[in-house]
Amino acid sequence: MSQSLVKSLLLSTPLLFTPLLAAGQSVSSYSVGSSQLCSLDDDGQVSCVISPGFERLRAPANLPALTQLTVGDTHACGITLDGQPVCWGDNLFGQLNAPVVDLPLVQIDAGENHTCAIDTVGEAICWGLNTNFQLEPPEGVSFKQVSGAGNSSCGLQESGDITCWSNDPTFSPPDLTGPFLEFDYQSRSSVCGLTEEGSILCSDGAGITPPTNGPYTDMASTFEAVCGLDLGGALDCAFRSPDAASEFPLGEQFVSIQSDATDTGFTQFSGPGPDSVRTLFGTTMCGERQDGSIECWSESGNFPDLDAMTMGSGLIESMEFDLDARIYAQNSVEIFWTPLPFIPTGQTAEIAPEVEIFRNGELLQTVNARFSFFDRNPLPEATYQIRLVDALGNVGALSSELSVNTLDLTVLFDGERTLTRSDFGNTVNVFSDVQSVSLFIGIVVSWNVFPELLDIIDGYEIVVNGASAGFTRSQLYVNTSTPLSGRCVEIIAIGVDGSRLDTSSIGSGCR
Repeated sequence: MSQSLVKSLLLSTPLLFTPLLAAGQSVSSYSVGSSQLCSLDDDGQVSCVISPGFERLRAPANLPALTQLTVGDTHACGITLDGQPVCWGDNLFGQLNAPVVDLPLVQIDAGENHTCAIDTVGEAICWGLNTNFQLEPPEGVSFKQVSGAGNSSCGLQESGDITCWSNDPTFSPPDLTGPFLEFDYQSRSSVCGLTEEGSILCSDGAGITPPTNGPYTDMASTFEAVCGLDLGGALDCAFRSPDAASEFPLGEQFVSIQSDATDTGFTQFSGPGPDSVRTLFGTTMCGERQDGSIECWSESGNFPDLDAMTMGSGLIESMEFDLDARIYAQNSVEIFWTPLPFIPTGQTAEIAPEVEIFRNGELLQTVNARFSFFDRNPLPEATYQIRLVDALGNVGALSSELSVNTLDLTVLFDGERTLTRSDFGNTVNVFSDVQSVSLFIGIVVSWNVFPELLDIIDGYEIVVNGASAGFTRSQLYVNTSTPLSGRCVEIIAIGVDGSRLDTSSIGSGCR
């Protein structure tokens, strides 16, 4: 893809994407995620626009022809001609571990780090991250549409009702009673549906009163907007903040609209924003025009000039890194390095280079991360190195070696023991209280933390009788098979930098 074409894609607001198609071809479907926009032509071939620093997400050259595609945070999936799922991109959370299905798939939708699909009999099948049971749809329910976002999944039942599954109340919208023709789950703890009469209804968590100038033929929602296309295809929206309205092409005609699937409240698809803001606030919405071109817009409207991105190899090659590691109880290792600077590109945009992670001399993964990487399948003994690759393909030098031994919990950098984050112990009082409820066959443990500390907490590691039981970003742990009697449940608050902030425990088995 030429720089001049990329510039035409990302420079203006709204963002314009004209798929690379042969004469006579047209867009059959498209999907927008937090770092790329992909379309599918009539021959089932994929074309993508990739945000700076995310080249690793590009679809492989040997990708088979697809009937549908969907884009998540850092992965994408599609349905092949024989109805099987296929995925590409990052696999930190098993996003690419799509199952082989017995019946052909007919619809697919990617959430942030998981994907759900339905087969010809309406059975929902999900894979990827399952921190909050978002991969576990209700049994015996037939669906005609599924959607994944945040830490939840939702489905449109054959009855027209919308039901969702998750144990995370922060990202779990309530069910909506239909009948609905379609629905969209993108807006934090809210889900919106399009009724058979063409009205848009949203659950209370949306915080936005939907537009009422319908009937509408299509709808989509973001954290800041709920939009519909009227009978003439004109875009009509309602907004959380009036300031967002200026970035939306209200009244202009589209064939369809959709928003990105990550539900994080942020998107990197359109390139990093100015100053210290590296992402666009509010999710991106896109629409397909009559001529097959796709336009995208966001509440922030910050789109950089990619022609000005000339990072150069000098800075990449001259950078040196100190490495460190933390060994977690849930059998994972986090590698830390000197935080990467955001490199000026000549305009308002700044981006960090990609980081290549080497383990025992072999490339393990390429990531877009400023200061850390999780190895969720570590070896008992391993040596790690990193190097940088910028958006122009310039490659930096390999770092010194970091040796990690998960058996004796030692970390050596360049042959010397490091002062790891685990050496600091519990340095912050995080928990205000911890409570539990004993079930007939299990337990529910909930906790509260001091509100002023929420910004520094990444999540909570759960340890039961010294063994890891998982990681969650909610303030709730449910176990339907382990009674609390005679056991000790530890809740370990993990900081955004990977540090162990505080530990609280509950149960008669605690010493």
